[in-house]
Amino acid sequence: MLKTKLFNKKTGFISGLISSLIIGILIISFSITPDVVVEKTYIKSWHTLFEGVASEAVLTYGDSGILEIYFINHTATPTTTFSRNDSILYRTWCNTSKLGYANTDDFRVEIKHTTLFDILIKVRGNKTTCWNGSAFIDAYLRMNITSPHLGIAALSGMTGVVTHNDSGLDYLWMNFYINNSAAGYSIARGNESKIPTIRYQYYG
Repeated sequence: MLKTKLFNKKTGFISGLISSLIIGILIISFSITPDVVVEKTYIKSWHTLFEGVASEAVLTYGDSGILEIYFINHTATPTTTFSRNDSILYRTWCNTSKLGYANTDDFRVEIKHTTLFDILIKVRGNKTTCWNGSAFIDAYLRMNITSPHLGIAALSGMTGVVTHNDSGLDYLWMNFYINNSAAGYSIARGNESKIPTIRYQYYG
């Protein structure tokens, strides 16, 4: 009888010890919480580089921005005519037709009345605004313009033409134009037209 009781005590002790170990293991295993990783999603959108009525003729090195604005001879072939990266040529055309161009802030230009013209804006983009890691993407830039006097609705989109795209360089050059649905614009004698807003944006 003593042996039996002793054996039972040992059995009870061992069972209790095993139970304690199991409970201990369970407690420990449930107390370990894995790290939670939260991934942030960046949603691209349009950002404004410039909005106003100014033309930045001399940009700081490396910056994106507006270089010149031309009130230039109306053309029936804008995508080819405005594909040149030649400011001097465009200035010459403007002067010859007595139209005009601007490369200063808050400009005022005298334009020959009843002469058809298109509006052309020369810009450049850098690797911060229109670079995808290996090449410049012209679709990442856009230009909008407003001029009630010329019949241009608020923030109307301008059409972009790439004039120079070289991934080995620091910039992408583009011309943006608007031409009154291919009809051109004109100003009557003695009238004054204003462009209250020009907006230059990049997608990123």
